[in-house]
Amino acid sequence: MLKLVTGEAGDYYYPDLDQFCVMNVAENRVKSEYFPDTIKEVVFQPGQYQPTWDGSWSKKSDERTKRNVEKYLRGEVETGMPDNVVFQAMFKQGDYVWKHITNEVDVGHYYCAKS
Repeated sequence: MLKLVTGEAGDYYYPDLDQFCVMNVAENRVKSEYFPDTIKEVVFQPGQYQPTWDGSWSKKSDERTKRNVEKYLRGEVETGMPDNVVFQAMFKQGDYVWKHITNEVDVGHYYCAKS
């Protein structure tokens, strides 16, 4: 999970909530009938997570990201994300946008649902 969050939202300009939501989407995908049944299979499903093909998988994690992943995995974070939010990208997809988290550098992430 740490490598996923580091690659997807590990730079200083991504808010903590963005990091938590990346993890929540991965977990939602595991629960969904439309995606594989493990985090590893979800993350490495072809064409799904950019860090698995763009080199950011090997990026060094900062201390904030490490703390956020630990907090999330210990169950100390509640994002309020519904289970059907299974898409996270820098563009809209799926049936509707649940949340759009912006930052100071790029368009941010859209968290979208499949009805």
